[in-house]
Amino acid sequence: ACASVAMALLLTPASAFDLDAAALAKLSAGETVTKFTADKSQSAAGLLEAVIDIPAPREAVWKVLTDCEGSVKVFSGLKTCKIVKTEPGGKADVREHVISWHAMLPSVRSVFRSQYDAPNRIAFVRTEGDLKELKGEWIVQALPDGKTTRLTYAAHIALGIPVPSPLVRTVLEGDMPKSMKAIRRAASGK
Repeated sequence: ACASVAMALLLTPASAFDLDAAALAKLSAGETVTKFTADKSQSAAGLLEAVIDIPAPREAVWKVLTDCEGSVKVFSGLKTCKIVKTEPGGKADVREHVISWHAMLPSVRSVFRSQYDAPNRIAFVRTEGDLKELKGEWIVQALPDGKTTRLTYAAHIALGIPVPSPLVRTVLEGDMPKSMKAIRRAASGK
């Protein structure tokens, strides 16, 4: 019960960092806003947050996020995606990813369970694999103009290998904007 309470606290829409005027200007210009907060209690760990505005309906964004087969073409560094188990009703599944984030880091096998609240939210948590910890969410929010979707990502990631946090920050903060822009291209055709 304590773990589910901690997960609920971490994975609320309020977990996304505040968007100040500078961040909103970046979003308006089509850029991704990212932030990595290192976990001081362990190396190679921290909270990665990212936001992008996508000129497409949220259903189109949702389709990109949930398409395992197509995700290899979209997500930077993702080598394979395999659905290991699908739960009845399509409300959850278990996926295996093999990711190569950077030439200086080994490939990572990540197995995680995703819980779907279509087309609003995907919550995910590590079940096995090379990562020590992975828990987070995607929030898919229609903006008032009716033509734009704000996509927010927040995840606590711990690699489980001795890598300096500054390298983790550099790799993740560099990789996430590429992935977010690829999602935008796939969802909007732009």
